[in-house]
Amino acid sequence: MALLHPSSSILALLAQASLESIPDTWLKQMAVFILVAITVASFATAALFSGLQYFLDRRSASRHERKNSLPDKRLVTDEMCLQRHIENRTRLEKAEEDIRALRAEMHSEDRAIRQDLAEKFSSIQRLLGRIEEKIDSK
Repeated sequence: MALLHPSSSILALLAQASLESIPDTWLKQMAVFILVAITVASFATAALFSGLQYFLDRRSASRHERKNSLPDKRLVTDEMCLQRHIENRTRLEKAEEDIRALRAEMHSEDRAIRQDLAEKFSSIQRLLGRIEEKIDSK
């Protein structure tokens, strides 16, 4: 008995599978999952690059401050800490607001995508029905 390569058995299984054997709900769920995954990945990438740019800007600003500071000057004051705390709080509040807006947009787009997919699948089913009628009438 000859041993089959593992990929050849997978190819044999895929050759036997047909698109009609896959449930419609699974296709819809996979389409929505892929769209959501792409959206999340792009937001994560944007956040990563934004954070990286922020730290690079901070590093260059701190180098500039160290270069121009006097040796007897205090590097950090209470006022600076308070100011940065306020800036960070404002930035976090804005980020949370942006997240809420993006979630609302994502949910509305999700509903629209689901509706669009439902209409397209319905159209495909009607077309398949017409094709079957033409085949049966011959």
